[in-house]
Amino acid sequence: MRYEVKLDFDYFEIDDPWGTAIKLPNGAVFSFWNCKIKYVNSNLSHYLLINSEQQQNIEEAIILLSFFTTIPLVAIKKDFYLTNEDYSETQKENVATKTWCDKLEIITLKLKAKRNIKHRDTILSLMQMCSFGVLHEYREHEDEQFFMYFKSVEKLAKLQIDNNRILQDTSGNRKEEFKKFLEEMFNSDFSKTRFDDSTLEEISGSLNGVLEKYLKSKNHRRIVLALSSLVESCENVEIKKRLRKIDSSRIQQLVKIRNGIAHGNIVSININDLGEIEFLARQMISIYYFGENFERYSLSSKKFNIQLW
Repeated sequence: MRYEVKLDFDYFEIDDPWGTAIKLPNGAVFSFWNCKIKYVNSNLSHYLLINSEQQQNIEEAIILLSFFTTIPLVAIKKDFYLTNEDYSETQKENVATKTWCDKLEIITLKLKAKRNIKHRDTILSLMQMCSFGVLHEYREHEDEQFFMYFKSVEKLAKLQIDNNRILQDTSGNRKEEFKKFLEEMFNSDFSKTRFDDSTLEEISGSLNGVLEKYLKSKNHRRIVLALSSLVESCENVEIKKRLRKIDSSRIQQLVKIRNGIAHGNIVSININDLGEIEFLARQMISIYYFGENFERYSLSSKKFNIQLW
């Protein structure tokens, strides 16, 4: 026996009269995350069937498909039922199906890589935040939409800083730079004062520690540092340019919006704010865990009559 759920796209009809859909042919069946997935999009019905030996496989597959299609499939009410059906893959030579299957294979390999296995729950949690952000887009709840994307950005920024030890002066170079700066400053601004080497070491170590605490203490600084580091590891030139345009001043603006929402204030949010925070969230998650920009893995879909990715 196998578990199965049906995700009916009728769920999106009220909020998206143009029709939310994924770019697959009617009746396509493919394998992903130890599941068999069937897509039906006919004049009579529009749904996904997801079938697996374990419920957890289905639940995780839904989170992953939601993130990479940018459609909040996680929000659709689902009831598990038992079936003997084990679908055979179909339309594998169809261009759209093949493109999906190729990307899903890469996504699976990346998630099962040694560095990601122990972080599986964190990855899925961050992806689910993005999907709830999309859900609020359907409901036109701009504050909640912005806030869910921002939550994933700030959590990812902290992970990038902590796990890559960005603020730690592991080589000692920063402390040495402080020491040189202090020697020059005391010489020029403090009547050619000369401290002994151990005193300079103590002062430079204290200043380095204060700098680390200062940079880590605010959302704005953490995000700027983490983003700068992630941008350097992104190989896509166009995505790199777009990310660099979201500079310190722009991030400061986004942080102010986030803080306003968190404090229950009436906040003005425009389409650019929503677009950039979603772009940041998806790119940072993809680059951090998968090593490449989001477009490398995104699964073709449409909503509000627009194909966004």
